Formats: sequence, structure tokens, C-alpha cells
Amino acid sequence: MRLAPRLLDDVPLDLVQRLSVQRLDGGKGSEQNVDVLLSLSREALRLAGFALNQRVLMMVWDGKELQVQRHFMLPAEVDTDRMLRDLTLVFWPLAAIQQALPASWQLRQEGRERWLSRAGETILKIQIEGDWRSSARVLLRNELEHYALRIESKLQEPA
Repeated sequence: MRLAPRLLDDVPLDLVQRLSVQRLDGGKGSEQNVDVLLSLSREALRLAGFALNQRVLMMVWDGKELQVQRHFMLPAEVDTDRMLRDLTLVFWPLAAIQQALPASWQLRQEGRERWLSRAGETILKIQIEGDWRSSARVLLRNELEHYALRIESKLQEPA
């Protein structure tokens, strides 16, 4: 899902984040963490990922082209299309996402929770706690792809 940044509400927004991913299928591997700087504006989504104090990922999505620079040590499991899709499901307005979904898919929202379902079966659940303008925490649970993502965000202080 690649919705244009021009559809975003409540931007610009510059966040410092900690992303933690955990497998739900009992597979090998513990929780994996990456620190991220995320910048959202109507012009572009920009994401820089850091591990062991070095940049391992750079993504820029302007609504037309996804530009990606990856460090050779970044595991292949880090899927930038999946990252963009998850960020879209969290940050883009409900109506914009609903219009882009195939007919058998539905996204509904109650308060600060969203549920994505296909043919009536819930596939993904998102819970948002807090406020993006101070600090927020997102819990995303994807049953179809067997992972849970926790995003802890703080507003980036001006330099």
C-alpha cells in the first residue's frame, strides 16, 4: 500500500522512534530493535534507521517513487515495502486507506484502535497510545504475517 504523503493530516511531524519486532509464530529469533528518525510531511515520508550507532537504512517516499538505501549488513528480512505499508496503516487518514483497499478488505477504527480485515477475518490490529506531538506508543499485531511491532515515538527536538 503506497498512499501519497499529500494525503497526510497533522504534518509536518518529526519523530525519534524505537521499533521492536517480535515473531508470533514461535520461530527462531528474539525481539529485534532498530532506532529510527521519521519525518512526515505532505511532500515526503523520510525514514533513517540506525543500529549499533550507524545508519543501516534510508527510505524516502514522495508518492511516486520509493528510494531505498540499505547497509549491506541489514538483514534481508527487513522489508521496506512492509515498513511503508505499516506506516501508512498507522499515520494516514482512515478514509484515504479505505478508498485504496481491495473490495474484500476493510479497515475500521474506534477511538485510537484500527482493525484491518479480509473477508470478515481480522488480519491486523493497531493500538495507538499517547499523542504524536509529545510521545506515543503503537502496538501493531499482524496475524497473517505472524509478527508484532511496537513503535515508541517522541517528538524530535529542534537542533
